[in-house]
Amino acid sequence: MGRRSRQYAKRRERTQHEPTAEREALERRLRRACVEEPQLATLVTGAELRTEPYHRWLAYKQAYAPELVRQFLTTGAGGRSNAILLDPFSGSGTLAIECARQGYAALGIESLPSLVYLTNAAGVREIPPLPDLRDGAHWREYADQLEMPIHRAILMLCVGKQFTSDGKPRRDAPALSILLDALLAVMHADLRQAMRASVRAERGDARDLSRLADGSVGGILTSPPYLSRHDYTKVVRPYERVYRHWYPDEGTASAREAQIRAHPRAYAQTRRFEMPPTVDECCAALLQRNATQLSGIVRSYFEDMFMVLQECGRVLESGASLWLVIGGARPRDVYIPSDLILAEFAESCGFQLSAVRVARRLIASGRKLGTLSNVAPRESVVVLERT
Repeated sequence: MGRRSRQYAKRRERTQHEPTAEREALERRLRRACVEEPQLATLVTGAELRTEPYHRWLAYKQAYAPELVRQFLTTGAGGRSNAILLDPFSGSGTLAIECARQGYAALGIESLPSLVYLTNAAGVREIPPLPDLRDGAHWREYADQLEMPIHRAILMLCVGKQFTSDGKPRRDAPALSILLDALLAVMHADLRQAMRASVRAERGDARDLSRLADGSVGGILTSPPYLSRHDYTKVVRPYERVYRHWYPDEGTASAREAQIRAHPRAYAQTRRFEMPPTVDECCAALLQRNATQLSGIVRSYFEDMFMVLQECGRVLESGASLWLVIGGARPRDVYIPSDLILAEFAESCGFQLSAVRVARRLIASGRKLGTLSNVAPRESVVVLERT
């Protein structure tokens, strides 16, 4: 028997003994809500950020596209009231920046202070000339010569351009002096298209939106981290490193945020939800494969996301929409339907599911799940309405 045949035989043996009943039942329950929309595939990634004014300053691959924000606004989901719009996983600030371009009030909440800093930099009205900079071999030599926040943001962005979208150093990266000139030209061109509202981002934790009053938000569009999909820390590290050069002591967590981070499971238990059997089944399947650490990661991920959904339900006004851009996963060949798990949990805490808009399959080859065949993780926009 060849190597590939042996691998197939082992995979088949594992899946034959794997518990699948809960996930299969979930797939059948929510099949009615799933709508294939392949045209969304380019909107759930940051590919088009490279050409969009203001957004192209930080072309963050893990972001969604500005066009998705515009769809959110034009469908009425984001424009039904004068209440502020929200992205509790703001990242590079796509919602906050695009809403400002379109004249809507919006708030981005992000845990990483460097990304908050760069998002707010997009709201600048003018860019004063850079001081006469002495050429340096390292970004620190430039950093010590900069005082104005917008100039510091420009250096952060240029250092980021010396890395790939996956956070790896670019061997062919231009010198910082060249990048500075090129970025300044782009920024000055974009400033000719004035913002129609203010750009606003704040540091915070999506699991604790206590700064926002109940029912004070008119719509939420967000893309939480995908389960085991991207190394976000590595991607953002260049920006964080430069930011901390100037602000080493900023961005400390609030008391409640620190409590959540130190004891997330204990805090989750205070939020009065039980772990769905689908999550228990995923964790059990991983334990069968001796993937104990992965099982813990999956459980913690859904504990965090359930806290986020509860907070979103609290701050949204009645009738407002939540669009959740989310991707599934298949670690150790264990199928995890993140989109459906979160959609069903949301229904249990005050949301009505409108649709699961499937943009694409994240893995081309499907697998068998009970009596279902060719099942693969999806990247979807889960559309929910606050009842």
